Amino acid sequence: MPGRIIDWDDLKKACNEELHTNFANAHDMLVQLYKQHRSYDKVASLLGVSRNALMKKIGELGLKGMINRKFNTRDAFAKKAFLAIPDEQRLQMTSREIAEMIGCGHAHVCAMAKTMGLEYKRVYLKKEGASVG
Repeated sequence: MPGRIIDWDDLKKACNEELHTNFANAHDMLVQLYKQHRSYDKVASLLGVSRNALMKKIGELGLKGMINRKFNTRDAFAKKAFLAIPDEQRLQMTSREIAEMIGCGHAHVCAMAKTMGLEYKRVYLKKEGASVG
C-alpha cells in the first residue's frame, strides 16, 4: 500500500506558521531544520513525515550528502583538536589514544590523518599481521 502523497509546499507553509519561520521553499526549510536539529530523524518527526519520505525529498533536491557533511560541526571540532596535538606527541600515540583524547572514533582519526597527510603511531599485530591503531 503506497504512503500518502506529501505536499511539501503545504508542509513549508505550516512549518512557517507553527515555528514562526520564513522559509522560501522546501530546500531552505530542510537545510535550516537540519542545521538546527542535526538529525534526519528529528527533522522527519518535527515535520510529521517518515524518515524515508524525508530522505527521498532530500535526494530530489540534490541535498543528499551535502546536508550532513557541510554543517557537521563535530567533524570541524575533531579536526581542530587533532591539529592541536603537537607532532612529537601525536607520533607517540595510536589512533585509539588520539580518538579518546579528542572525543571521536579511531576510524575517524585514521581518515583525518590520511586526508591531512599526518602520521601517528601504528601498532602491528604479529599474530594476524593486521595493523591496529
